[in-house]
Amino acid sequence: MRTPVDYLQSFRENKHNDNSKFSTLCLAETALGEGDEISLKILSSKLTPAQASILAITEARVSQSDVLPMIDLSLSICSSKDTRDLELEGRARMERGLERFISGDIEGADEDLTWAETRLKSVAKAGRNHDLALLNKASFHLSTNEPMMALHTYGEISVEDDHAAETLVLSRLGASRILASMEQFKDATRNAWNAISHADTCEIIELQWQAMTLFLGLSAHEMGGEIMSMSNTIQDVDEIFNRCLELRPALEGPDRPDLRGLLLAATALDRVVELDWIEVDRIEDPLLASGFFTATGSNSWQQRFKELTGLN
Repeated sequence: MRTPVDYLQSFRENKHNDNSKFSTLCLAETALGEGDEISLKILSSKLTPAQASILAITEARVSQSDVLPMIDLSLSICSSKDTRDLELEGRARMERGLERFISGDIEGADEDLTWAETRLKSVAKAGRNHDLALLNKASFHLSTNEPMMALHTYGEISVEDDHAAETLVLSRLGASRILASMEQFKDATRNAWNAISHADTCEIIELQWQAMTLFLGLSAHEMGGEIMSMSNTIQDVDEIFNRCLELRPALEGPDRPDLRGLLLAATALDRVVELDWIEVDRIEDPLLASGFFTATGSNSWQQRFKELTGLN
């Protein structure tokens, strides 16, 4: 599946297709993110006033400038008679909702994010901006301790509505984690399995890794008892485990639930020895170090756990 990065590269090579599924604004934002000033300048010249106002918001975020003036200007431009753009007005309201949340205005954030999602659902359903609105609304509910509302929002991201594959991945990952926190492990594992399928479609390695390690960690809860019927067999777990071994991500980070999930599956499959590429001194997650010590009895892992917890 081609991404905005792929289309931007085609643009650089003078192979830009006017029928690209991504707007000029999307490509300009991608150029901004990549620091491609030449492409950004050319693409910016092709933007409508409403699109340019949204790009200004993104530029303010990247430069860590005050975003609110840019948002207010964008709302004015997107709602004015001569420059009106209903979809981008929804995007601007979403941006204001995010800023309100950051500033602690929870009620105002809820109002803006809900308004934005409703508008975008009506004028650009399953489009890039609608996807962003749905994911941001779900994150808002999680941040305000409303997991069931977040689960409901993720549930609105249906495969039947042609949402982007990466949006489907993120929604299934989010739903899986919520269900796991409620100890509904079978449903959580099913969502993680579906996330793998969508991650393979979009071919984004980081999303594949997140989906696969989450699936492995959840599957470990089932492998000691009844095996689930929904493709979650020992063979499936074994295959996903093999795929994870091929990726071998960076090991640093104080909280690594992905590597803990990989270790749980390795323990269930009796394949812990195949994780010897995980270097003890690079691990910063004390729970992971503890897990390796429990699984291997290794003095080096015990020592690493003590170092990370200050028990030396």
